[in-house]
Amino acid sequence: MDTKNTSNNESDGQAKPVDLTSIADFDFAPDWAKAAPGTRFAKPKNAPSAFDKRARSPRRPARPFPADNARPPRRPASGHAPPFRPTPPGVKPPAPNRFSMPLPAVHASLLPNQRFLKALVRKLQTSRQCHALSDICALFLGREISCDIKIEAASKDKEVLLYQCTTCLMVSSSRALAERHLLDAHLDDWFDTTTVQTEPPSGSFPCIARCGLTGTLLGPPNHHAYAENVQRIHQARFPNMPMDEYTRRIETSHDPDLVEQWKEQCRTQTQFTLKAPETTDSPPMQPAEAEAWLMAHGASRLVRATRRAIMPGALVGNLKDPDLERIVRDAIRKEKISPTSLKFALRGAFRSKGLHLWKSPRGAAFVSSVQPTPLNLDHVAEPVRELLAFIGEHPRCTRLDIFKALHPDLDPDNDEDTRKHLAPLSWLIEKGHVLQHADASLCLPDPAHKDSGA
Repeated sequence: MDTKNTSNNESDGQAKPVDLTSIADFDFAPDWAKAAPGTRFAKPKNAPSAFDKRARSPRRPARPFPADNARPPRRPASGHAPPFRPTPPGVKPPAPNRFSMPLPAVHASLLPNQRFLKALVRKLQTSRQCHALSDICALFLGREISCDIKIEAASKDKEVLLYQCTTCLMVSSSRALAERHLLDAHLDDWFDTTTVQTEPPSGSFPCIARCGLTGTLLGPPNHHAYAENVQRIHQARFPNMPMDEYTRRIETSHDPDLVEQWKEQCRTQTQFTLKAPETTDSPPMQPAEAEAWLMAHGASRLVRATRRAIMPGALVGNLKDPDLERIVRDAIRKEKISPTSLKFALRGAFRSKGLHLWKSPRGAAFVSSVQPTPLNLDHVAEPVRELLAFIGEHPRCTRLDIFKALHPDLDPDNDEDTRKHLAPLSWLIEKGHVLQHADASLCLPDPAHKDSGA
């Protein structure tokens, strides 16, 4: 390097730009990348990038078409199932969901509640109006309390049984769930409860267990009541979940505040005393002792096994059986879309009470206490003929419409004139020659009508 020239350049106060073209051929890659192209890990300098579409390998040639140049179908034609492809050896099929247990082989349908049905029949018998059967079904489906749920075994297997509580008519698909309902809902029917304050549990409790799903304190694992609490919460809240899965959801905490909270809860204890004791000196019982007594003395009489049970619709919200609740809810949803079973039950109930059912020309079913009877206009008086002719030309008209059309010179607000000129109309409705709907509209019965029980 020429120091003289460098000093002259710096003395001028202006540095010449550095020529970078001289280092363009420098390779700063590591030594292993500088190996020959044929060696391992070596990469040629001008090798195309993997992301360069032009550097990709050419696609395999397309399969030749048949001689008629018809492209083979990629999928089977509509209506044909795809070919069965067995699972390759050594490949495990997907494991089923451990919570997706098969539903019980039972069928649920809706029936009208007898108390509401009697009130409705009484109203229909005292009125001369006709009501659409679909509107009556909507009236029952509007409230679950006005319907009963019929649950019956769907298979002929005699081992498929339902278990019903004889006290409140609650239905369960297993005896264990029925007995659990008996303890939760009817323990107070047999025992009087009193709350007493006791001493908190003594001992060393470094940690406490808590249900990870509900947050309920289960107690320390080293306490004698821990296993009983776990079993009780599992049966009451999650009977459809495997026990090992529920135990994995239990959380353990070392918070001393939670331990003190559990101790305060244990101080308040409930004692049970029989309402009708067998002896005068019957001692108070702990909750576990009272449940064991009821299972031993009352479960056989308060839970009955049957293949067909009718449950009040008001108990649907209190069902503790998740599988049975799913079946009942699905039956209610289907009935709200198309009330098939409810219509069938109402038809039989109405016919047994002497009510008349028929279908309109459009296929809608109606019910009334008066049987529709078409009247021949050639054999009636002139005032009646005018009424029938106007109603036939103007179906679903009202009394006011008839009065204004036939008597335009009279005041429609005059009750005396209205009653005088429309007097034959009440007789026609009573005899079924004119049909009066729930909205006070009028129409004539179908001439080809036959009371077929709709």
